Amino acid sequence: MANINDFKLLNIKCKTCFQILEKELGATFDGLSEKHKERFGFYLFMLESICDIKDTFDIINLITDQEFNSVVFDKKDEDFGIDAVHIDHDNNYINLFNFKFREKFNEDRQQGINETFLSTKFTNAIIADDLSAFTGKLKNVAEEIVKHLNGNDIWKLRLYVISNVAKELNVTSPEIKQLKDLYDLETTPFGLDTISKLMSLRPGAVDATLHVDKD
Repeated sequence: MANINDFKLLNIKCKTCFQILEKELGATFDGLSEKHKERFGFYLFMLESICDIKDTFDIINLITDQEFNSVVFDKKDEDFGIDAVHIDHDNNYINLFNFKFREKFNEDRQQGINETFLSTKFTNAIIADDLSAFTGKLKNVAEEIVKHLNGNDIWKLRLYVISNVAKELNVTSPEIKQLKDLYDLETTPFGLDTISKLMSLRPGAVDATLHVDKD
């Protein structure tokens, strides 16, 4: 079971991810609190880890969270309960992400079912093929999703419920089963215990060539 030190290590990792974002964008966000920076870095770290995407700009392009895009890009489009979307063309998966970042460690806290159902606002619109309320980045990605779902190929929907709390969502609950029955939506929880295992994995070997002046 993950502990408070895992919680602290994750915060450090998330802060580093946000600092990389600032460097890549050539911008500083001095008005943000440290916890805000850690929360936004949490998005970056988890998307990099789960989607296996290394380029910062490719990662931030996945983020639909209203607050993140408002702060970073001054875009205030509603996110309809979905914080990021990754369309996996290799495996025909449409991956939806709902993040919940807690500022304090509590060994008894468990992921809540409410965050999962917030995401159904987006799923309902997709299934009904009614994107009239969507704007900006979310509308663009929603249009691509609808195109895939209405095509001849089989695509699957998967919702990642991700939080830095100690206990993960119970995916055997009747509520989660209902989501599966209604939308054919897989629900995959990520809590602190799973995240700490991600942090402990060694990165793969990197092949590189260094060119230096002969002098």
